[in-house]
Amino acid sequence: MASKVEQQMKMCSYDKKMTLHYRNSETPNWALHIVLTLLTGVWLFVALYMAVKGGKQGLWTCSQCGTTQK
Repeated sequence: MASKVEQQMKMCSYDKKMTLHYRNSETPNWALHIVLTLLTGVWLFVALYMAVKGGKQGLWTCSQCGTTQK
């Protein structure tokens, strides 16, 4: 899983103004899943599970006050 930080301008529930929010998220390495599926064939079931499950995404955190929200 590759980790990345997403950023977005959102309304802060505490400050009641638009601030920069960030969250950590993980996405599968699809190139690796494709190669493993082509080599083994059995890996297709793991790749399908990952596609249905999706990546992990954390809560949005305000960069000004530190509060978290969905």
